Amino acid sequence: LALRKLAGQRTKLTQDQVEKAFVRDYGPRVKARMIMMDNLSRAQKVWDEVKKNPGDFERFARDYSIEPNSRALGGAIQPIPQFSENESLWKAAFKLKEGEVSGIVQIGLSRYAILLCEGRTEPIVNSIKEVENQLVDQLTEEQTQEAVARVFAKLKEQTRVDNYITGTTTGGVSQTSGTNFSNGQVNQAIPSATQGLNGSPR
Repeated sequence: LALRKLAGQRTKLTQDQVEKAFVRDYGPRVKARMIMMDNLSRAQKVWDEVKKNPGDFERFARDYSIEPNSRALGGAIQPIPQFSENESLWKAAFKLKEGEVSGIVQIGLSRYAILLCEGRTEPIVNSIKEVENQLVDQLTEEQTQEAVARVFAKLKEQTRVDNYITGTTTGGVSQTSGTNFSNGQVNQAIPSATQGLNGSPR
């Protein structure tokens, strides 16, 4: 509770955040199929074939995609919302018109996607006023949880623990680390073919 109170003092929502969350959760989404590959050279070869024969996109997805869930469905994925977690993916998707094929989109470390646009969904809710309070509560909770995690990590880092039995010391020493966009994070950011339509991306 103390951590949540401390973290809560550090959260602040903006109207822009609320509006983007509304578009993300309730706005139109791009209906698409996707071929995902882990090699740029192979992706280029597949893209060349897709451009020649876009009507065979489903077959190419079954033959070449490394994402097992969508591959089995001819590349079908859940509609892609704007302002969702994988920025490269949704930005590429929203540039497409129905029937268009994207270029090769790098969506993470050694992850390359080709998209086929199949149109757009209708908005789930048309007015932000209908769900604004719900969105504010949701975003406040998300920010609080993130702030709690940051506060806890900082306290852990600053707290030195000496283990005299093992002769080890933890905490109290600043460590530097790089950001690693793991494949697991990439896959979580991609709408799977079985993911619920109304779920809010995290």
